[in-house]
Amino acid sequence: MSHRFKRFLEIIFLLVLTALIIYIAYSFLRPVKKLSDDNYFPEPRVEFGIVVDSFHVYKGEIQEGENLSSILGRYHIEGKDIDKLSKASDTVFDLRKIRAGNRYTVLCSNDKQQKALYFIYEPSDTAYVVFTLKDSIKVREEQKDVQIKTVVTSGKISGSLWNSFSSLKIDPNLAISLAEIFQWSIDFYAIQEGDQFKVEYDQLYVGNKSIGLGRVHSAWFYHNGQQYYAFKFNDGGSIGYFDEKGNSLKKGFLKAPLKF
Repeated sequence: MSHRFKRFLEIIFLLVLTALIIYIAYSFLRPVKKLSDDNYFPEPRVEFGIVVDSFHVYKGEIQEGENLSSILGRYHIEGKDIDKLSKASDTVFDLRKIRAGNRYTVLCSNDKQQKALYFIYEPSDTAYVVFTLKDSIKVREEQKDVQIKTVVTSGKISGSLWNSFSSLKIDPNLAISLAEIFQWSIDFYAIQEGDQFKVEYDQLYVGNKSIGLGRVHSAWFYHNGQQYYAFKFNDGGSIGYFDEKGNSLKKGFLKAPLKF
């Protein structure tokens, strides 16, 4: 083998080795392609404990004069099945309590007929009744999960207690709770502009919707140069309030009637 040929082979070997090193380095250093969302299956959508992805979903409110029969008749449910549904609900939910303005949901078959397979009625913000219209007719009543969030709010009085809370975009029902707590200490007819308050209380939620107030944990009210305190306590199952000195706020006489 001539020296020139050996030199040629060495050059070829070095070129191949260099190409291999570059390829390996590129494989490690090149950015990893991010998988798109199309590569993942979405989470199933669940409402009222039912996976609703495979249904046509219709939502509405009960109108004046409507009842279960008139609603389900629009979704191809025959009178005999509505009668069975009525009998099945006897011990669960009184159909006469279906009220105008309350919400309902109908889950229909995902085909051309779109026949109702579930009817869900919401008698309140925290409860719902599921009427199953599939192979066997069933009725069950369930409670929604209620979340409690502790909130602290404060402000200054600029009129009546109710109007002050409304102008501050605070639930006016909290004004009623505050007046009930301090009814033996403060005459709310005599409160003045510039009086101040601070309240720690529970706000109730179902999902992201606020459904009302829970308990007031503590409150402070500044009126006529004097500070008033209230702290919640549980006395053998009965909820009461005491001041900063440990004295019960409940006394024999009210400062003024509660209406204000």
